[in-house]
Amino acid sequence: MYLGTFKAGIYISTNGGDSWVSCNNGLNSLIVNSLFSDGNSIFAGTSGLSPSLQSGVYKSTDQGNTWQYLSNGLPLGIEVFAITSNGTKMYIGTNAGVYSSADNGNTWSHAAYGIPSTTTRTVLAIGEHIFAGQNYAGNPNSPYYGGVSTSDDGGINWWHHFYWQLITVPSIFKNGSTIYASAGSYYMKIYKSSDLGQNWDAFGDGLGYNSVNTMEGNTNILFAGTINGVWKYDLTGTTGVNTNQQNDVAIELFPNPATNAISITATQYYNYELFNLVGQKISSGKIDVGTHSISIENLPAGNYLLRFTNGDNSVQKKFVKN
Repeated sequence: MYLGTFKAGIYISTNGGDSWVSCNNGLNSLIVNSLFSDGNSIFAGTSGLSPSLQSGVYKSTDQGNTWQYLSNGLPLGIEVFAITSNGTKMYIGTNAGVYSSADNGNTWSHAAYGIPSTTTRTVLAIGEHIFAGQNYAGNPNSPYYGGVSTSDDGGINWWHHFYWQLITVPSIFKNGSTIYASAGSYYMKIYKSSDLGQNWDAFGDGLGYNSVNTMEGNTNILFAGTINGVWKYDLTGTTGVNTNQQNDVAIELFPNPATNAISITATQYYNYELFNLVGQKISSGKIDVGTHSISIENLPAGNYLLRFTNGDNSVQKKFVKN
């Protein structure tokens, strides 16, 4: 059992937590934000009080007895808050966005196409689908408001997948086929998706104004760790679930790819926003029930995202402009 601490490094227990032994040989940065094991090695994500303390990623191949500093490709003084892997690549969430490594952490590459380089508190990898929960930067005029960025090609290309304005996302958790994302800052809710992040619904009334920092659970219960203790949600019942679910067929786009205009068929009222791949908002408007057309004649060729919102629910649709 391994324990990361604030300013005291890493401790190991071999007796179920009855006693602990410090194991900081080679670990120069003692603010440990995250720990991850791939079955063979242990990785630690750290912060430092100064760049000289070599914050970043450390690896141990001898069960924590010694630690190796992995800095190739990472900027000096980087802070690492989350570490995960999909079995092929490793991903870290840092104060400068997301980095990935295809050689077990020996070298790192910055994810820069379509994802903001803002503080990333949590990273989840499900095969080639990567989810990054990011901080609200405190600037509502910025094109990046926090929320979740996703990639469906292993972290090569990213979408700032849905704009939760003014929201920090400190935790993303997979439970069965459902993904949960916690929202801090202003909205302080938990959102869930059953289609790998294409659509999200708010649920779980009763949390009040408690920012959820971490989540765990099983098929029956979801636990939420907040600044005011631990909350429990019964996933087998219906209490607190938002019943105004969005169906993926509620909105259809055609043609796709398109050249001059994109047609939208909707079964209810929506606000929409049009973004390019790097997250810049191009236009916005409203649509009602029926079929509508949005001109894209003057847009450069490339990939685009239409985000539709109705209350707490969000639907995203990608299209290609020829």
